[in-house]
Amino acid sequence: MFIIGISYSSEAKETKEIKLNTNVEVIQNSYAATAYTRKGYGQEYSLNITIYGNSTGYSNNITSVEVKGGSVNYSPDYGNNNTYKFSYDGELYYFTF
Repeated sequence: MFIIGISYSSEAKETKEIKLNTNVEVIQNSYAATAYTRKGYGQEYSLNITIYGNSTGYSNNITSVEVKGGSVNYSPDYGNNNTYKFSYDGELYYFTF
């Protein structure tokens, strides 16, 4: 909720205040994606993930990532544009957004 107060004084030294109360709703989208391991040897794995946030032609904003209904901590994969990584069940997974 935002409260905006406006005060002013007239020549008669009166003070009036106007308050505006409004609710602001943040809209975010959910995106289904697949994350993959990149070991380069042995068994590779993949997971279905849900990415919450917004994506435009100019930027991406991720608010959270879920795997099997639980949130995971993710970080950028530096050197690879729009690629992120997270650890799950002992494996390191990568996804692009």
